[in-house]
Amino acid sequence: MMRFIYTILLTTIMPLLFMRLWWRGRKAPLYRSKWAERLGFVAPMSLAAHPTWFHLVSLGETRAAMPLIQAYQREHPNTPIVITNTTPTGHEAAQKAFGETVSVYYFPYDLPFCWRAFLGRVHPRKVVIMETEIWPNLLAILSKRNIPTFIVNGRLSPHSFQQYKKIRFWIKGLLKSVKIAAQSPLDAERFQKIGATSVAMLGNVKYDVDLPIGLEEAQSALKALIGDRPTWIAASTHSGEETLMLEVHQKICEHIPDALLILVPRHPERFKEVAVLCCAKGMPCVTRSQKIAVPASCPVFVGDTLGEMMCFLGAAQVAFVGGSLVPIGGHNTLEPALLHLPICVGPHIFNFVAITDALLEEGGLVMAQTTEALQETILQWLKNRQLAAAVGDKAFQVIAKNRGAVQRIVELIR
Repeated sequence: MMRFIYTILLTTIMPLLFMRLWWRGRKAPLYRSKWAERLGFVAPMSLAAHPTWFHLVSLGETRAAMPLIQAYQREHPNTPIVITNTTPTGHEAAQKAFGETVSVYYFPYDLPFCWRAFLGRVHPRKVVIMETEIWPNLLAILSKRNIPTFIVNGRLSPHSFQQYKKIRFWIKGLLKSVKIAAQSPLDAERFQKIGATSVAMLGNVKYDVDLPIGLEEAQSALKALIGDRPTWIAASTHSGEETLMLEVHQKICEHIPDALLILVPRHPERFKEVAVLCCAKGMPCVTRSQKIAVPASCPVFVGDTLGEMMCFLGAAQVAFVGGSLVPIGGHNTLEPALLHLPICVGPHIFNFVAITDALLEEGGLVMAQTTEALQETILQWLKNRQLAAAVGDKAFQVIAKNRGAVQRIVELIR
Protein backbone atom coordinates (compact mmCIF):
# COMPACT_ATOMS: atom_id res chain seq x y z
CA MET A 1 0.00 0.00 0.00
CA MET A 2 2.82 2.42 0.86
CA ARG A 3 4.54 1.78 -2.44
CA PHE A 4 1.23 2.22 -4.29
CA ILE A 5 0.66 5.62 -2.65
CA TYR A 6 4.30 6.60 -3.36
CA THR A 7 3.90 5.63 -7.02
CA ILE A 8 0.67 7.61 -7.41
CA LEU A 9 2.26 10.71 -5.86
CA LEU A 10 5.39 10.43 -8.00
CA THR A 11 3.31 9.94 -11.16
CA THR A 12 1.27 13.02 -10.29
CA ILE A 13 4.32 15.26 -10.03
CA MET A 14 6.05 13.93 -13.16
CA PRO A 15 5.19 17.08 -15.18
CA LEU A 16 6.80 19.16 -12.43
CA LEU A 17 9.95 17.04 -12.57
CA PHE A 18 10.35 17.71 -16.28
CA MET A 19 9.58 21.38 -15.73
CA ARG A 20 12.39 21.41 -13.15
CA LEU A 21 14.78 19.86 -15.69
CA TRP A 22 13.79 22.52 -18.19
CA TRP A 23 14.26 25.28 -15.61
CA ARG A 24 17.69 24.03 -14.58
CA GLY A 25 18.58 23.85 -18.24
CA ARG A 26 18.68 27.65 -18.36
CA LYS A 27 22.11 27.59 -16.76
CA ALA A 28 23.09 23.98 -17.48
CA PRO A 29 21.73 23.09 -20.97
CA LEU A 30 22.51 19.39 -20.58
CA TYR A 31 19.55 19.09 -18.21
CA ARG A 32 17.38 19.48 -21.32
CA SER A 33 18.89 16.50 -23.14
CA LYS A 34 18.18 12.75 -23.20
CA TRP A 35 14.82 12.94 -21.43
CA ALA A 36 13.84 9.56 -22.91
CA GLU A 37 16.57 7.94 -20.82
CA ARG A 38 14.96 9.35 -17.66
CA LEU A 39 11.88 7.33 -18.62
CA GLY A 40 13.93 4.16 -19.10
CA PHE A 41 14.18 4.23 -22.90
CA VAL A 42 17.87 3.53 -23.41
CA ALA A 43 19.69 1.75 -26.21
CA PRO A 44 18.78 -1.99 -26.06
CA MET A 45 21.56 -4.39 -25.14
CA SER A 46 21.92 -8.02 -26.17
CA LEU A 47 19.96 -10.48 -24.06
CA ALA A 48 23.22 -12.35 -23.55
CA ALA A 49 25.16 -9.30 -22.36
CA HIS A 50 23.94 -9.22 -18.74
CA PRO A 51 26.03 -6.22 -17.65
CA THR A 52 26.84 -5.13 -14.13
CA TRP A 53 25.04 -1.85 -13.52
CA PHE A 54 26.65 0.87 -11.37
CA HIS A 55 24.49 3.82 -10.28
CA LEU A 56 26.47 6.97 -9.39
CA VAL A 57 24.31 9.98 -8.57
CA SER A 58 26.48 13.00 -9.24
CA LEU A 59 30.04 14.11 -9.88
CA GLY A 60 31.26 13.26 -6.38
CA GLU A 61 30.01 9.69 -6.47
CA THR A 62 31.33 9.25 -10.02
CA ARG A 63 34.84 10.33 -9.06
CA ALA A 64 34.77 8.13 -5.97
CA ALA A 65 33.58 5.09 -7.93
CA MET A 66 36.24 5.27 -10.64
CA PRO A 67 38.84 3.09 -8.83
CA LEU A 68 36.09 0.59 -7.95
CA ILE A 69 34.81 0.29 -11.52
CA GLN A 70 38.34 0.08 -12.91
CA ALA A 71 39.17 -2.72 -10.45
CA TYR A 72 35.95 -4.53 -11.38
CA GLN A 73 36.80 -4.20 -15.09
CA ARG A 74 40.23 -5.73 -14.50
CA GLU A 75 38.73 -8.67 -12.61
CA HIS A 76 35.79 -9.14 -15.02
CA PRO A 77 37.12 -8.05 -18.44
CA ASN A 78 34.34 -9.81 -20.34
CA THR A 79 31.45 -8.38 -18.32
CA PRO A 80 29.84 -5.29 -19.89
CA ILE A 81 29.27 -2.34 -17.56
CA VAL A 82 26.41 0.14 -17.49
CA ILE A 83 26.64 3.39 -15.53
CA THR A 84 23.72 5.65 -14.67
CA ASN A 85 23.91 9.18 -13.29
CA THR A 86 21.35 11.70 -12.15
CA THR A 87 23.26 14.91 -12.92
CA PRO A 88 24.86 16.09 -16.17
CA THR A 89 28.21 16.68 -14.43
CA GLY A 90 28.31 13.09 -13.23
CA HIS A 91 27.16 11.88 -16.65
CA GLU A 92 29.93 13.81 -18.44
CA ALA A 93 32.58 12.65 -15.97
CA ALA A 94 31.62 9.00 -16.47
CA GLN A 95 31.73 9.34 -20.25
CA LYS A 96 35.11 11.09 -20.11
CA ALA A 97 36.63 8.57 -17.68
CA PHE A 98 35.47 5.35 -19.36
CA GLY A 99 34.72 6.29 -22.95
CA GLU A 100 33.29 3.46 -25.03
CA THR A 101 34.30 0.76 -22.52
CA VAL A 102 30.99 1.31 -20.68
CA SER A 103 27.45 2.39 -21.53
CA VAL A 104 26.44 5.60 -19.73
CA TYR A 105 22.82 6.68 -19.29
CA TYR A 106 20.72 8.94 -17.11
CA PHE A 107 19.02 7.31 -14.14
CA PRO A 108 15.30 6.75 -14.81
CA TYR A 109 12.58 8.08 -12.54
CA ASP A 110 11.44 5.60 -9.91
CA LEU A 111 8.25 4.46 -11.58
CA PRO A 112 7.34 0.86 -12.50
CA PHE A 113 6.89 1.56 -16.22
CA CYS A 114 10.30 3.30 -16.34
CA TRP A 115 11.97 0.29 -14.74
CA ARG A 116 10.20 -2.18 -17.01
CA ALA A 117 11.51 -0.23 -19.98
CA PHE A 118 15.04 0.11 -18.58
CA LEU A 119 15.47 -3.42 -17.25
CA GLY A 120 13.90 -4.84 -20.42
CA ARG A 121 16.66 -3.18 -22.44
CA VAL A 122 19.65 -3.58 -20.12
CA HIS A 123 19.08 -7.01 -18.43
CA PRO A 124 21.61 -6.41 -15.60
CA ARG A 125 23.12 -9.37 -13.75
CA LYS A 126 24.00 -7.25 -10.68
CA VAL A 127 23.23 -3.73 -9.49
CA VAL A 128 25.74 -1.66 -7.50
CA ILE A 129 24.48 1.61 -5.98
CA MET A 130 27.02 4.09 -4.63
CA GLU A 131 26.46 5.59 -1.19
CA THR A 132 22.78 6.12 -0.32
CA GLU A 133 20.08 5.72 -2.96
CA ILE A 134 16.99 3.94 -1.61
CA TRP A 135 14.41 3.94 -4.42
CA PRO A 136 11.32 1.91 -3.40
CA ASN A 137 10.07 0.78 -6.82
CA LEU A 138 13.56 -0.05 -8.09
CA LEU A 139 14.49 -2.12 -5.03
CA ALA A 140 11.14 -3.93 -5.08
CA ILE A 141 11.46 -4.86 -8.76
CA LEU A 142 15.10 -5.96 -8.40
CA SER A 143 14.11 -8.17 -5.46
CA LYS A 144 11.18 -9.66 -7.38
CA ARG A 145 13.49 -10.48 -10.30
CA ASN A 146 16.17 -11.91 -7.98
CA ILE A 147 18.82 -9.50 -9.26
CA PRO A 148 21.62 -9.20 -6.67
CA THR A 149 21.72 -5.63 -5.37
CA PHE A 150 24.44 -3.84 -3.41
CA ILE A 151 24.73 -0.44 -1.74
CA VAL A 152 28.47 0.19 -1.54
CA ASN A 153 30.45 2.94 0.15
CA GLY A 154 27.18 3.32 2.02
CA ARG A 155 26.69 6.28 4.31
CA LEU A 156 23.78 7.90 6.11
CA SER A 157 24.05 11.53 7.15
CA PRO A 158 22.35 12.49 10.42
CA HIS A 159 19.51 14.10 8.45
CA SER A 160 18.99 11.09 6.15
CA PHE A 161 19.15 8.73 9.11
CA GLN A 162 16.41 10.61 10.98
CA GLN A 163 14.21 10.73 7.87
CA TYR A 164 14.58 7.01 7.14
CA LYS A 165 13.94 6.12 10.79
CA LYS A 166 10.48 7.67 10.47
CA ILE A 167 9.56 5.15 7.76
CA ARG A 168 11.61 2.21 9.06
CA PHE A 169 8.53 -0.04 8.98
CA TRP A 170 8.55 0.35 5.19
CA ILE A 171 12.27 0.74 4.48
CA LYS A 172 13.28 -2.48 6.25
CA GLY A 173 11.24 -4.54 3.79
CA LEU A 174 12.94 -2.85 0.83
CA LEU A 175 16.41 -3.47 2.27
CA LYS A 176 15.97 -7.13 3.18
CA SER A 177 17.53 -8.36 -0.08
CA VAL A 178 20.19 -5.61 -0.37
CA LYS A 179 23.79 -6.19 0.70
CA ILE A 180 25.30 -3.04 2.17
CA ALA A 181 29.00 -2.17 2.43
CA ALA A 182 29.15 0.76 4.85
CA GLN A 183 31.91 3.38 4.96
CA SER A 184 32.29 3.43 8.73
CA PRO A 185 31.08 1.66 11.87
CA LEU A 186 28.69 4.57 12.51
CA ASP A 187 27.18 4.24 9.03
CA ALA A 188 26.84 0.46 9.48
CA GLU A 189 25.02 1.00 12.77
CA ARG A 190 22.65 3.51 11.19
CA PHE A 191 21.80 1.15 8.32
CA GLN A 192 21.01 -1.59 10.82
CA LYS A 193 18.79 0.77 12.81
CA ILE A 194 16.65 1.50 9.75
CA GLY A 195 16.14 -2.20 9.15
CA ALA A 196 19.01 -3.45 6.96
CA THR A 197 20.06 -7.00 7.85
CA SER A 198 23.05 -7.65 5.55
CA VAL A 199 25.55 -4.93 6.52
CA ALA A 200 29.36 -5.03 6.53
CA MET A 201 31.84 -2.24 7.30
CA LEU A 202 34.27 -2.40 4.38
CA GLY A 203 35.70 1.13 4.44
CA ASN A 204 35.61 4.09 2.10
CA VAL A 205 36.64 3.71 -1.55
CA LYS A 206 37.66 7.37 -1.61
CA TYR A 207 40.85 6.38 0.21
CA ASP A 208 41.83 4.25 -2.80
CA VAL A 209 42.07 7.19 -5.18
CA ASP A 210 45.24 7.46 -7.29
CA LEU A 211 46.77 10.41 -9.06
CA PRO A 212 45.44 10.71 -12.63
CA ILE A 213 47.77 9.87 -15.49
CA GLY A 214 49.32 13.01 -16.95
CA LEU A 215 48.57 15.11 -13.87
CA GLU A 216 52.17 16.24 -13.36
CA GLU A 217 52.39 17.69 -16.87
CA ALA A 218 49.00 19.41 -16.54
CA GLN A 219 50.01 20.92 -13.20
CA SER A 220 53.27 22.21 -14.64
CA ALA A 221 51.41 23.87 -17.51
CA LEU A 222 48.97 25.52 -15.10
CA LYS A 223 51.75 26.72 -12.78
CA ALA A 224 53.41 28.32 -15.77
CA LEU A 225 50.24 30.38 -16.28
CA ILE A 226 49.75 31.48 -12.68
CA GLY A 227 53.41 32.00 -11.77
CA ASP A 228 55.34 31.21 -8.62
CA ARG A 229 53.13 32.97 -6.07
CA PRO A 230 51.86 32.10 -2.58
CA THR A 231 48.70 30.31 -3.67
CA TRP A 232 45.72 28.83 -1.86
CA ILE A 233 42.62 27.20 -3.27
CA ALA A 234 38.97 27.35 -2.22
CA ALA A 235 37.59 24.19 -3.81
CA SER A 236 33.95 23.19 -4.39
CA THR A 237 32.47 26.39 -3.02
CA HIS A 238 28.75 27.13 -2.84
CA SER A 239 26.59 30.24 -3.02
CA GLY A 240 27.52 32.53 -0.14
CA GLU A 241 30.96 30.98 0.34
CA GLU A 242 32.61 32.79 -2.55
CA THR A 243 31.88 36.15 -0.92
CA LEU A 244 33.46 34.88 2.30
CA MET A 245 36.48 33.56 0.40
CA LEU A 246 37.04 36.89 -1.31
CA GLU A 247 36.81 38.73 2.01
CA VAL A 248 39.34 36.34 3.53
CA HIS A 249 41.63 36.77 0.54
CA GLN A 250 41.48 40.56 0.79
CA LYS A 251 42.74 40.28 4.38
CA ILE A 252 45.47 37.83 3.33
CA CYS A 253 46.64 40.20 0.60
CA GLU A 254 47.19 42.88 3.24
CA HIS A 255 49.95 40.65 4.63
CA ILE A 256 51.03 38.90 1.41
CA PRO A 257 50.39 41.34 -1.48
CA ASP A 258 51.18 38.83 -4.23
CA ALA A 259 48.99 36.03 -2.81
CA LEU A 260 46.70 34.27 -5.30
CA LEU A 261 43.33 32.63 -4.65
CA ILE A 262 42.22 29.79 -6.94
CA LEU A 263 38.44 29.84 -6.61
CA VAL A 264 36.59 26.76 -7.91
CA PRO A 265 32.77 26.79 -7.61
CA ARG A 266 31.11 23.42 -7.10
CA HIS A 267 28.48 23.77 -9.84
CA PRO A 268 29.37 24.73 -13.43
CA GLU A 269 26.18 26.76 -13.90
CA ARG A 270 27.63 29.24 -11.37
CA PHE A 271 30.99 29.76 -13.08
CA LYS A 272 30.05 33.05 -14.77
CA GLU A 273 28.22 34.28 -11.68
CA VAL A 274 31.33 33.81 -9.55
CA ALA A 275 33.61 35.54 -12.06
CA VAL A 276 31.24 38.53 -12.06
CA LEU A 277 31.17 38.47 -8.24
CA CYS A 278 34.97 38.75 -8.09
CA CYS A 279 34.94 41.95 -10.13
CA ALA A 280 32.01 43.34 -8.14
CA LYS A 281 34.02 42.81 -4.94
CA GLY A 282 37.00 44.69 -6.37
CA MET A 283 38.98 41.49 -6.94
CA PRO A 284 39.67 41.21 -10.69
CA CYS A 285 40.09 37.66 -11.91
CA VAL A 286 41.33 35.52 -14.76
CA THR A 287 39.34 32.40 -15.60
CA ARG A 288 40.79 29.06 -16.57
CA SER A 289 38.69 29.00 -19.74
CA GLN A 290 40.50 32.12 -20.97
CA LYS A 291 43.72 30.09 -21.15
CA ILE A 292 45.91 33.12 -20.52
CA ALA A 293 48.66 33.92 -18.05
CA VAL A 294 47.58 35.46 -14.76
CA PRO A 295 49.05 38.97 -14.33
CA ALA A 296 51.00 39.52 -11.12
CA SER A 297 48.47 42.20 -10.18
CA CYS A 298 45.50 39.81 -10.48
CA PRO A 299 44.49 38.35 -7.07
CA VAL A 300 42.00 35.65 -8.17
CA PHE A 301 42.01 32.77 -10.65
CA VAL A 302 38.59 31.17 -11.22
CA GLY A 303 38.58 27.48 -12.10
CA ASP A 304 35.65 27.43 -14.51
CA THR A 305 36.33 24.13 -16.27
CA LEU A 306 35.29 20.56 -15.50
CA GLY A 307 37.60 17.66 -14.77
CA GLU A 308 40.58 19.74 -13.62
CA MET A 309 40.11 19.85 -9.85
CA MET A 310 43.25 17.82 -9.16
CA CYS A 311 45.19 20.13 -11.44
CA PHE A 312 43.88 23.20 -9.60
CA LEU A 313 44.72 21.61 -6.24
CA GLY A 314 48.22 20.78 -7.43
CA ALA A 315 48.88 24.42 -8.27
CA ALA A 316 48.22 25.51 -4.66
CA GLN A 317 50.17 25.19 -1.43
CA VAL A 318 47.10 25.29 0.85
CA ALA A 319 43.52 24.01 0.42
CA PHE A 320 40.14 25.03 1.77
CA VAL A 321 37.33 22.59 0.90
CA GLY A 322 33.93 24.23 0.49
CA GLY A 323 30.39 23.36 1.37
CA SER A 324 31.59 23.62 4.96
CA LEU A 325 31.27 27.32 5.86
CA VAL A 326 27.64 27.13 4.73
CA PRO A 327 25.38 24.25 5.87
CA ILE A 328 25.89 21.98 2.84
CA GLY A 329 27.72 19.22 4.68
CA GLY A 330 31.20 19.51 3.18
CA HIS A 331 32.94 17.79 0.29
CA ASN A 332 35.74 15.31 -0.26
CA THR A 333 38.92 16.35 1.54
CA LEU A 334 40.92 13.34 0.37
CA GLU A 335 41.82 14.84 -3.01
CA PRO A 336 43.97 17.59 -1.45
CA ALA A 337 45.28 15.04 1.07
CA LEU A 338 46.47 12.86 -1.82
CA LEU A 339 48.57 15.82 -2.97
CA HIS A 340 50.06 16.36 0.52
CA LEU A 341 48.23 19.67 0.97
CA PRO A 342 47.31 21.05 4.39
CA ILE A 343 43.51 21.27 4.56
CA CYS A 344 41.11 23.67 6.21
CA VAL A 345 37.33 23.30 6.40
CA GLY A 346 34.42 25.07 8.06
CA PRO A 347 32.22 23.57 10.79
CA HIS A 348 29.53 22.07 8.51
CA ILE A 349 31.05 18.70 7.58
CA PHE A 350 28.20 16.35 8.49
CA ASN A 351 28.44 14.46 5.18
CA PHE A 352 32.10 13.59 5.80
CA VAL A 353 32.35 13.08 9.55
CA ALA A 354 34.51 9.92 9.48
CA ILE A 355 37.04 11.32 6.99
CA THR A 356 37.21 14.66 8.80
CA ASP A 357 37.71 12.99 12.17
CA ALA A 358 40.52 10.85 10.76
CA LEU A 359 42.28 13.89 9.30
CA LEU A 360 41.81 15.88 12.51
CA GLU A 361 43.19 13.06 14.61
CA GLU A 362 46.27 12.73 12.39
CA GLY A 363 46.83 16.50 12.36
CA GLY A 364 46.35 16.94 8.61
CA LEU A 365 43.30 19.19 8.81
CA VAL A 366 42.12 22.26 10.72
CA MET A 367 38.44 23.04 11.27
CA ALA A 368 37.84 26.79 11.28
CA GLN A 369 34.67 27.83 13.07
CA THR A 370 34.80 31.37 11.66
CA THR A 371 36.21 33.21 8.64
CA GLU A 372 38.66 34.93 11.00
CA ALA A 373 40.02 31.54 12.08
CA LEU A 374 40.17 30.44 8.45
CA GLN A 375 42.11 33.55 7.51
CA GLU A 376 44.63 33.03 10.32
CA THR A 377 45.17 29.39 9.38
CA ILE A 378 45.62 30.05 5.64
CA LEU A 379 47.93 32.98 6.36
CA GLN A 380 50.08 30.95 8.73
CA TRP A 381 50.50 28.14 6.20
CA LEU A 382 51.26 30.50 3.31
CA LYS A 383 53.93 32.25 5.38
CA ASN A 384 55.47 29.02 6.67
CA ARG A 385 55.73 26.51 3.83
CA GLN A 386 57.70 24.07 5.97
CA LEU A 387 54.81 23.93 8.45
CA ALA A 388 52.30 23.61 5.61
CA ALA A 389 54.25 20.71 4.09
CA ALA A 390 54.38 18.92 7.45
CA VAL A 391 50.60 19.21 7.88
CA GLY A 392 50.08 18.06 4.29
CA ASP A 393 52.22 14.97 4.88
CA LYS A 394 50.05 14.10 7.89
CA ALA A 395 46.96 14.42 5.69
CA PHE A 396 48.45 11.98 3.18
CA GLN A 397 49.16 9.47 5.96
CA VAL A 398 45.40 9.15 6.54
CA ILE A 399 45.02 7.92 2.96
CA ALA A 400 47.96 5.55 3.26
CA LYS A 401 46.52 3.98 6.43
CA ASN A 402 43.01 3.44 5.08
CA ARG A 403 43.43 1.97 1.62
CA GLY A 404 41.88 -1.35 0.62
CA ALA A 405 38.12 -0.76 0.49
CA VAL A 406 37.97 -1.15 -3.29
CA GLN A 407 39.26 -4.73 -3.26
CA ARG A 408 37.03 -5.67 -0.34
CA ILE A 409 33.97 -4.36 -2.19
CA VAL A 410 34.95 -6.10 -5.44
CA GLU A 411 35.15 -9.35 -3.48
CA LEU A 412 31.72 -8.67 -1.95
CA ILE A 413 30.19 -8.10 -5.39
CA ARG A 414 31.84 -11.25 -6.71
